[in-house]
Amino acid sequence: MSSALLGLALLPIAAAAPSVIVYPVTSIRSTDSIGIWLVEVRDGLAYRWTGGAVSLRLPNTALASRLRLTLRLTAPQYPGARPVAAQVASGRHAAARFAIAPEWRRYHLLVTAATPYRKDVTIHLFTETWQPDNDRRQMGVALSGEVVARQAGAPRLWATLERWGLYVTLGGLLAALARRPRWLLAGLMGVLALTLTGFAIWAPLQATEALPGSWWRAAELAVVLAGVEAVRHR
Repeated sequence: MSSALLGLALLPIAAAAPSVIVYPVTSIRSTDSIGIWLVEVRDGLAYRWTGGAVSLRLPNTALASRLRLTLRLTAPQYPGARPVAAQVASGRHAAARFAIAPEWRRYHLLVTAATPYRKDVTIHLFTETWQPDNDRRQMGVALSGEVVARQAGAPRLWATLERWGLYVTLGGLLAALARRPRWLLAGLMGVLALTLTGFAIWAPLQATEALPGSWWRAAELAVVLAGVEAVRHR
């Protein structure tokens, strides 16, 4: 029973969402973004051009109510270039309006989250576009370095309750199984593993969105605790 209690004590660690999210621009996945071109390198600097409308999902932000964003951007650089008007928003909340200079700068923006309570925050960047010579792409601005998102304000209530409910239930299940025969514990863990595996194969994107961001940390704790109980009851 002691290991089950240890699991209950460790579950808040698994449930805690990171307060700072760092998403390298070169690692942004196509499943997380719309309107961002492939990575380019010039003078040793890796960057990506955006289109006129960009959507970017920030992983592990399902609990955030507001985010402080840091973006490294530049408007097109050419003789006589002028700043480009831009807007950043999430959902229907009022957009943060600013101008992007034709040189590399870091911009710090405050964005209010406006997504369903169990989904990660998606930010939208809107800019004017231009078309360089010998290139058919419509380009907005260039993005480099890392997208940094810091939680600002209290977490969203329903997302927090949902996540804590998951871990409390998991902890109670582990505590109850600690008193049962090993075959029952192994059987239930096997059914859980098969169910999650089938769900992930059948609908991987839906599975990723439906489960809390730190689900796999809780699953790892569950496996470790199950192993400890199996050894203790031998």
